Amino acid sequence: QEIDGTFQAGVWFYKDGNAGAGSTRKNLENEIVKGKWIKVVVSGKAKNVDTKSVAFVIGFDKNCEVYISKPKLERGNKATDFTVA
Repeated sequence: QEIDGTFQAGVWFYKDGNAGAGSTRKNLENEIVKGKWIKVVVSGKAKNVDTKSVAFVIGFDKNCEVYISKPKLERGNKATDFTVA
């Protein structure tokens, strides 16, 4: 299936250590903190993009475990709450 138009990609992150976090799309340094789940949403526009894969890439400057939950890609310009399909 292809995406044509505005989309939202979101995911929940949780980390157990004090490592910093960042992204080329969004600086998460002050958002991702130890022991707290946060929702990160990135908006974009696409024209005839193949949707066989979506990647969430995040880097840390120190060792820690990072947990990722509820990845979601949806049409439109507003991220909605997670629901089970």
